[in-house]
Amino acid sequence: MIYLLLYPTRLFQYPSNTTVTAGNSIQLPCKAYHDNLLKVKYTWLIDGIPLGNLQPHIKVDENYTLIIENPKASDSADYTCVAETKLDKAERVATILVKDVPLPPFFVGVTCSERNAAVRFQHRDRPRTAAPVESFWVQYNSNDAEPDAWHIYPVPVTTRADKDWWTITVPLHPWGNFSFRAVARNEVGDSAPSLASTQCTTAAALPELNPANVVVRGTSPDNLVVSWDPVERVDWNGPDFHYVVEMKRADDDDSRWETAIVTDPNESQLVVPDQPTYEPYDVRVQSANSLGKATVSPATVRGYSGEGYPDEAPKNFRLVNVVAPTVATFAWDPVDPASLHGNFKGYKIVHWHETGKRSDPVKKESLFDSSASQGTVYDLKPFRVNYAEVYAANDAYDSPPSQRIRFDMPEGVPSQVQSLSAFPLSHREIGVIWKPPREYNGHLIGYNLSYCLLSESKSGASFADGSCMYRMYDVDVNHERIHGLKAESEYRVEMRGVTNAGLGDPSSVDVKTIPEDINKGM
Repeated sequence: MIYLLLYPTRLFQYPSNTTVTAGNSIQLPCKAYHDNLLKVKYTWLIDGIPLGNLQPHIKVDENYTLIIENPKASDSADYTCVAETKLDKAERVATILVKDVPLPPFFVGVTCSERNAAVRFQHRDRPRTAAPVESFWVQYNSNDAEPDAWHIYPVPVTTRADKDWWTITVPLHPWGNFSFRAVARNEVGDSAPSLASTQCTTAAALPELNPANVVVRGTSPDNLVVSWDPVERVDWNGPDFHYVVEMKRADDDDSRWETAIVTDPNESQLVVPDQPTYEPYDVRVQSANSLGKATVSPATVRGYSGEGYPDEAPKNFRLVNVVAPTVATFAWDPVDPASLHGNFKGYKIVHWHETGKRSDPVKKESLFDSSASQGTVYDLKPFRVNYAEVYAANDAYDSPPSQRIRFDMPEGVPSQVQSLSAFPLSHREIGVIWKPPREYNGHLIGYNLSYCLLSESKSGASFADGSCMYRMYDVDVNHERIHGLKAESEYRVEMRGVTNAGLGDPSSVDVKTIPEDINKGM
């Protein structure tokens, strides 16, 4: 008699408990050690029931790995891998918990009173949940015209493990039709909402607030514009909501309040035509509906009708002093503030220079306080004919210009040299090329070049002591070859244009010479 010794079937060790968030795929391997003389059959059970074809998001691949795509809370279960031969079998259970949003609350009821609603709802969570409910939130809708416009009441209801029913009191505003629903919330998110409750209807009442951000101003010399933020529908409190706008001259003790009615509740302004130019007004804007005016008094806001055109030009405009090639001081005689016909914003010097082109010159402005009688301008054009005028200005318009003055500015320093470039020629030479400055600002008489050996330190790159060299070039030179440098060393090259007024701002570039052994092989 012959006896065969066969190895028992054993499953690989895999995690027995797994918690995942809904939507994240799960893979559960199923692999066994078994005797090579025996065939093994793999089977998956879900809570003890064989996996069928009724759950298309759960599949088994060619390696017998169970894959759950886009799992949800209902996929929380015990998953059993069974490896079976004709002589024995082995099985291993993995418990999967899927964290998902809660089930929605149900049976939402409501008890209505004049200014409150008691909202009552029930909730029962899943028997097996990895993310218990933390709070409930009540949502309400108060607009029949927008049935999908749900708002969250900002006070949550916390949960207790021994409670299935919850009640929350929600304040109501007048003249509304309110429906309610509830959502449950856990660490994953909010549940779907419950079904909506029956409606609570409240009676109309007087408005309890007035429009905010009332502004009084003019947009033309003969009007007054009163603007505000419209009151939201929830605060109308009754039908026929409108605005009562009251106004009177603020500088006339005998002036009486005049009233205008704005019937459109969504309107945000009232334009009052045929008003005197730039006069002060006191204005009040109050909410009202069919029952009367708001229960709170409106604030009084002061503003001015539209500004007019200043009609007096500053006189005796003159150049006082040329301070620098781009800086000059001017003076003028002040205008009568009454000639501004508006808020005296200040004085404005407008200046430009000759360009030699047919296109209109670019004009620049410098602003000065209304109390000023002189001012300094800092961005004039050197070595050119410049022009300037001064205006008096209110917030809307400028006065006629002063007499125009023509003046020459002295020679200045040039702008930066353009297209500076440096490159190695050998281990001891570099080449440098450049283009002239865009703006000469005077007579360009040459170029100043410097080059310095760079050294590294803890604070960054700096110039090595005594390494800087300087050279001057004629105005018609645009390249140079620099000799006598150190091999495999970094240099900083700076180039400046030069006029009779001095050196312009530098352009700079860093360049490194090549190693000496490379040069020998060339």
